[in-house]
Amino acid sequence: KQKTAYEIRNCDWSSVVYSSDLSITFRFWIPFALLPVMMLSIIGFYYPLQQKKILIERKRQALKETAQTIALGVELSLDFEDFSGVKKTIDFIKENSDFNFVGVILKDSSEQSETLLASFPEGRSYKEVALVDSSLYIFEDFAFSSNFANGYIRVAEKFSHIEEEIN
Repeated sequence: KQKTAYEIRNCDWSSVVYSSDLSITFRFWIPFALLPVMMLSIIGFYYPLQQKKILIERKRQALKETAQTIALGVELSLDFEDFSGVKKTIDFIKENSDFNFVGVILKDSSEQSETLLASFPEGRSYKEVALVDSSLYIFEDFAFSSNFANGYIRVAEKFSHIEEEIN
């Protein structure tokens, strides 16, 4: 009796079949295995950047609203020549801890100069408030105009505080 080709090369054929099955399986499943890994990598990098961008935009809006509120209080106080009202406005903002500092800056249009009327926390200089380093702080200004004086309110927060919120 003569042996068939299958009987002669049984082990060879099985190794060929298994190796081709392995390569086909490998080729089929690798893209599906790599896809979640790539997606997780992209999400792990992209999500924190988007989160930071959104948080900075929200902080800007909150700082702008705070500056606007303070400007209204200062403007009304100055219109009625109620300087204690300016102090009350500054005292009101002490309760809000969403920023590092606030400055009330008066503009003298005739001399093209500015002076610091009030700040919180107290003791800040004009330079510390008006010449803010934009690489360290996010800040917003809001102008006010009264019968007595014109100027603007500057509210600022450190970028490092925003980083702490993200982490």
